[in-house]
Amino acid sequence: MATGAPSTYVWELGIDWDAVNTENGRYYLQTGFVLGDTMVSLRTTVGDTIVFKVFDVTPRPVNEPLHLTSFCVIPKPAVAGDTPDGDPFSHLQPDLPSRCSERVAKSVSFGAAERPPFPVWEFPAVQVTTPGRFLLSFLVQAWSPRHKSTSRLYGVDPEMVVGSNM
Repeated sequence: MATGAPSTYVWELGIDWDAVNTENGRYYLQTGFVLGDTMVSLRTTVGDTIVFKVFDVTPRPVNEPLHLTSFCVIPKPAVAGDTPDGDPFSHLQPDLPSRCSERVAKSVSFGAAERPPFPVWEFPAVQVTTPGRFLLSFLVQAWSPRHKSTSRLYGVDPEMVVGSNM
């Protein structure tokens, strides 16, 4: 958890085209919350920033990346009857990076140092704005150049704490 000066976290999200479809019709979205080069708990303070990075962790050649078509965050209170006074972030639908970028990067959450980098989409940073406990739904929609007629929705619902007394 951040103390003193605001911290910049990276929320790594991993989409895998080979993942199994869950009972709710979504595919599982892998996650990791990173500060520097270390995985940390989902605890922040107001004023911190978060950079979302979506990695294509599908085992395939780097020259065949998936394409993202949407990304959004849907927050709700994590505790019944305890409604925070706003959204946890400055914006919930960050601008989608340009399609089919050749950019690749190493991942703290999904790849050991010896693994090659993954294709990655990096979103503009959001500011943490509201204290409370939030259950977040991350929804990422992607399609594969190899399966152009198929679009998949990836999702996960982690709980995040904003504030030191939560």
